[in-house]
Amino acid sequence: MMISLFGLITLAVRHANKADWTNKDLPQELSGAANVGDLEFTNMIINTKATYGFHFFVESLLILICPVPYWDMIITMPAMNPDKNGSVKVYYLLSDFILVFMFVRILFLIRAVINYSIFMDIYSKKLCKSYGFTANVRFAFKCFVRSSPGITVAMILISSVLVLAYSIRVFELPYGVTVGNIIWNAYFDAIWCIIITMTTVGYGDVVPATIFGRLVAITAAIWGTFLISLLILSVGNIFELNY
Repeated sequence: MMISLFGLITLAVRHANKADWTNKDLPQELSGAANVGDLEFTNMIINTKATYGFHFFVESLLILICPVPYWDMIITMPAMNPDKNGSVKVYYLLSDFILVFMFVRILFLIRAVINYSIFMDIYSKKLCKSYGFTANVRFAFKCFVRSSPGITVAMILISSVLVLAYSIRVFELPYGVTVGNIIWNAYFDAIWCIIITMTTVGYGDVVPATIFGRLVAITAAIWGTFLISLLILSVGNIFELNY
C-alpha cells in the first residue's frame, strides 16, 4: 500500500514536470534552429498537453489497485475433476487476482527504459519528424531490436516466462490443494509449463486445469509465437554480414 501511494506521488510529479516542459518553447541551442521558422518547426514535435489528463487518471488507477491490508474475500470457481468426471470447487482469494493484475506495472518500467533511451530524445524526434514519421514506442522498439537484438529478445523472453509462470502458478496452486496434487508447488514446474507452451511443444505432463490457468496458457501460446519469430529475426540479424 505504501509503495502504491509513493508511486502515485511520483506519477503526479512526472506528469506535472512533463506538462511544464512540453508547454514551453524549446531553447535555441536545444532545437538547433537557424531561424524562427526552424524553431517553430521544432516546437511542433512536442504537442501541448494538460497537466493531469486522461492518461494520468488511468495510470493512477493502475497504481492504486493493490491488495488491501487486513481485508480479503473468498472467490469460488469451478474446475474440472482430475478424472475428467464432474467438477470441483476451487477457492481463491481476491488478493490472488489483484496480485496477478499488478504485473501491469511492468509497463511503467518499460516506458521509463524507452523514454530515457537515445531513440526518444529531442534530437531523435526532430530527425524523425524531418523524414515524415514519429519517434514513438514502436520506433524505439525497432531500434532496440536492430541495435541490440540479443539483449532485447533475451530480456523480453526471460521476463515473459517469469511473469507468466508466476501467474499460472497463482491460479493453479489452489486447485492442487483442493485435489491433492502437488505438481504446482514448485515454481520451476510452472516455468517448465510456460516454456513448453510458448515453444508449442506441449508434452502434457504439466497442464493447467482451471479457467484462469488456461487463459494464461493461451496467452503464453499466442505471445510465444511472436517471441519465437522475433528470436529467429534477431538471430538472422546477428549473423548477417554487414560492413
